[in-house]
Amino acid sequence: MKKAVVTVLITLVIVSGILFSHYAGRQSGVFVKTYTVQETGIISSVTSSGKIEAVTKKELFVEVPAKVQEVNVKEGDRVSKGNPLIELDLKDLELQMEQEKIKVELEKLHLEKMLKNPSPGSRFEDEENGIPYGIQDVWKQQGLSAAHQADGLIAQQKQVELAQLRVNELGDKIRQQSKVLTSPIDGVITGLSVAKGNVTSVMKPVITISDLDQLQVKAGIGEYYISKIKEGQRVEITGDAFEGTAYSGVVTHIAPIARQIASGQHKETIIEVIIDIINENRKLKPGYSASVKVITDRKDKALIVPYEAIVQDEDNNDMVYVYQKGKAHKRKVVVGTELALETEILKGVQKGERVILNPDENLENGTKVKIRKDSE
Repeated sequence: MKKAVVTVLITLVIVSGILFSHYAGRQSGVFVKTYTVQETGIISSVTSSGKIEAVTKKELFVEVPAKVQEVNVKEGDRVSKGNPLIELDLKDLELQMEQEKIKVELEKLHLEKMLKNPSPGSRFEDEENGIPYGIQDVWKQQGLSAAHQADGLIAQQKQVELAQLRVNELGDKIRQQSKVLTSPIDGVITGLSVAKGNVTSVMKPVITISDLDQLQVKAGIGEYYISKIKEGQRVEITGDAFEGTAYSGVVTHIAPIARQIASGQHKETIIEVIIDIINENRKLKPGYSASVKVITDRKDKALIVPYEAIVQDEDNNDMVYVYQKGKAHKRKVVVGTELALETEILKGVQKGERVILNPDENLENGTKVKIRKDSE
């Protein structure tokens, strides 16, 4: 019993000491670190990455497989509009054309023969008696003579038409395909997929010409940030391949649809944005990776405070504690642009006022405070 009484007394002493210390501390003032609200220029931006490519790029295709007779350029060569690039040998195609014409004549001859002699010359063998029968006899026995002959003539007529169609199609391609491919623009050869003696493919371009005086960046912006991006916004462009040099750009196009890309084990939804590079860009090359910083907002005068100064009340309103005459005064604020380490305050504080950083959760409106020496 005595031990229990002693324990209770000790507990009361400890609690009283804590309460007294807390009270005494509040009376003498809680030490706090403060930050003086500053007015400064701010820039808000959205960053991403992309690839540099030519604004104007022309890919030349060959309509039919053709043998390459000469290649007059190599990758990296600068060419002017109209310069000859590749010469093709179309003799094999012309020979193929003649062969197709002969097939047409043969099919026509076969049709004429069927018209003159409706009873085919080939014969069938009676399986039971070994008696030969003409095809026409077999048709008559089955009661299908006229129908079978008509079907045979129609089928042969289609063969003639099909052969003629191949001739016409091949002829059109040969007439459309120039023997000499010339450059459609001033630019640089940035792709060459054939060499002398090769046979071209109709599935991929034989040569690509790019205008390297007009470059752009294609970048993917995450869906969370795309609402901040507008055409005409300025962009800062940097990259490892041109370290130490920053180029200027402008947003010229925002894709009308979003797409998903793999990001680790997850998929990210992005919107493609095109940025034209507007200053001298001789160091830049198509295919380079680039980092882009799109300037979404710029203010010459803005009040900023560190994130550590802002707290939320029970209704999730943004609040700060302002130091005034040795006391902490709780004040509601309206935040604006969010920066890397600070945020803009649109309403609630004034330039030169001191806000308390990392306010203790027990801090109340009117609590006496003392400013620490390491305050800003």
